[in-house]
Amino acid sequence: MMFKKGLTAAVAAIALAQPGPAIAQAARATIRLNDGLVLPYMRLVRFWEASGEKAMGDTPNERAPGQITRTPGVYVHGNVSKADAGVVERKLKAALDILLAQTPLRDIRGASIRADINISRGTSGQVQGSLRIAAYPINLSNPKTKMVDGRYATPGEGSSLMIWYNAPLHDQSWDRVQIVGEYDGIKIQQVLVGYAGLVVRSNRQLLVPGRNGNALNPKFFDTSRPAGDLQLLWFYPSSGVGDREAPTKGDARVAAAGFMADWNAIVRRMEQIR
Repeated sequence: MMFKKGLTAAVAAIALAQPGPAIAQAARATIRLNDGLVLPYMRLVRFWEASGEKAMGDTPNERAPGQITRTPGVYVHGNVSKADAGVVERKLKAALDILLAQTPLRDIRGASIRADINISRGTSGQVQGSLRIAAYPINLSNPKTKMVDGRYATPGEGSSLMIWYNAPLHDQSWDRVQIVGEYDGIKIQQVLVGYAGLVVRSNRQLLVPGRNGNALNPKFFDTSRPAGDLQLLWFYPSSGVGDREAPTKGDARVAAAGFMADWNAIVRRMEQIR
C-alpha cells in the first residue's frame, strides 16, 4: 500500500519557483582517496567555489532560469506508521533545504529542480527513507516547457542526487563494498558510476567479509531503535560526471552540491528533529 502526501507538483512549482536564501560556505578542503588521488568531483567543487551561483552555460537553454520545487512529493509504502513516516519526512526535508541552498543549485540555470521522498520498511525491519533531488534539462523549443514567474521547466529525464536514510548501501556488486577514503569523518564508497558518501551513526560494525570482499553487516541496523534515530546516511550522484563534463550542466550541479555540502551539519540538524 502506498499513500502520497504534500502539494501537487503544479502547485508546488508555482508557489516555490524562486531561489531561496544563500548560505555561507567555506572552501572545501581537497578530498583525497586512500591511494592519494584527488576525488574526481573536486573539479566541480572548485569551479563552483570560484564562479559563484550565477555561473551558467552559453546557449539560451543553458542560460534559462530553472524552476526549483522546494516542497517534495512524499510517498509512503507498506507498513509504516504515520508517526514514523512523519519524522523521517521532516528529517529529509531539512536535508533538502540545506542542499538546495548550495551554490550550484540555489539559482539554477539550464535545468529545473524537482524532489521527492520515499519511505518504506527495509529488509531488516527498519524504517528507511530516500530523498531524490533531480535536475531536468531545459529545452526552450519543447512545446511542453512551462514558464512560471520567469523560470522554466521541461519534462523528461533528469540526473539525481540521492540521499538514503537508514537504508542499506547501494552497490551493483553487493558483496564488494569498497571504502576508498574518508573526509570530515565521512566515508567514501566507490560505486559503479562514481562515489558515494556515508555518515555512520552506530557503534555496530558496518562491514563484514563477503564472498568477494566486504559486505554490509546484515545485523547493522538496530530495529529496536525508533525511526527517528539516524543510524546510517549516505548520498551519491546517480550518474558519473566525466572529466570533460561542463560544470554548469544539471548532472554536474547536483554532484557538486553533494560534495560541497557540510554533511555533519546536515546530520546535526536532522538529529535535532523529532
